[in-house]
Amino acid sequence: MWKHRGAVIGGAMLLGTGLIACNSQPLGIDPDAAQQVDQPADLLNRREFDDEFVRYPPTEVIRFPSEGIELEGILDLPGFQGRYPLMVFVHGAGIISRTYYQSFTDIYRPIGYATFRYDKRGVGASGGAYRGINPANSEIQLGLLGADANAAVQALKMHPRIDSNQIILIGGSQAGLIIPLAATLSDNVAYCVIMVGPMVTIGLQYYYSSISNRGWSDSTVAALLSDWNGLHGYDPAPFVEQMNMPSIWLLGGRDRSVPTIASIDILDEIIARDSKPFTIDLYPTGTHSLRDEITNKVLPFYASINNWLWQNRQGISDQLSVSE
Repeated sequence: MWKHRGAVIGGAMLLGTGLIACNSQPLGIDPDAAQQVDQPADLLNRREFDDEFVRYPPTEVIRFPSEGIELEGILDLPGFQGRYPLMVFVHGAGIISRTYYQSFTDIYRPIGYATFRYDKRGVGASGGAYRGINPANSEIQLGLLGADANAAVQALKMHPRIDSNQIILIGGSQAGLIIPLAATLSDNVAYCVIMVGPMVTIGLQYYYSSISNRGWSDSTVAALLSDWNGLHGYDPAPFVEQMNMPSIWLLGGRDRSVPTIASIDILDEIIARDSKPFTIDLYPTGTHSLRDEITNKVLPFYASINNWLWQNRQGISDQLSVSE
């Protein structure tokens, strides 16, 4: 399904976003971001709150094996009784630790999501060696990172406070290459949330990133991309074609790290051909940091993610009320 704020494309309503890369501002959280995300009051009022959990919401350090090493992360649980849907955060590019997605935990944990954030292999308390990714080594290295994300899912699906039918893989930028691979390794992933993740090969993405800030017109950049014949490396499209769970791509129209239009074209073809339950949520003014290109304000993607998840988890068709 196509979504774009304030427009209709091909007869389908469009809604609207942008995120993180090694050469852009990290994903931020503005002071009002928490007010962007809410659930209908009656849903919250029906919950049975545990006084001890509300006073001291539990946090657990989890170690889990993957491909011959052990990784470590932190599981944050909400403050009410029951089993929770789980967000497993997958890394973008660079030396990323469990602290990177803290803003997401701050927003989604209070409304009922458990979150798991782990140190990338070779970073923090996780074992193994950190290695940068380039087109030549991308299939091997991204394969390892995909296996790590799947290992996190396998380690947590049996946790007594986790609803194993409601596990969400979520992440930004290079995580958009990893999540489709990880999602095909397991039957336990219910939803995927990909923020400004490329659908082109990693080689083409890197080439786009190297030319997109030179002041050339969009048409010139597009022509250069179509003529490029370098080393492509890892391609996420074959893995996306295998995905059958509801998934959303949040993309920025002013992204200078990921070729948004080329990525949308690939996704659109897969959706049309295979009737996939995928949503494209485009923010025309969004940069790779999910900020408005002019004002630098954080765009309301937190609310968009929450709305989309609730629609899919509850099986409802109407947009839930979320303050933006």
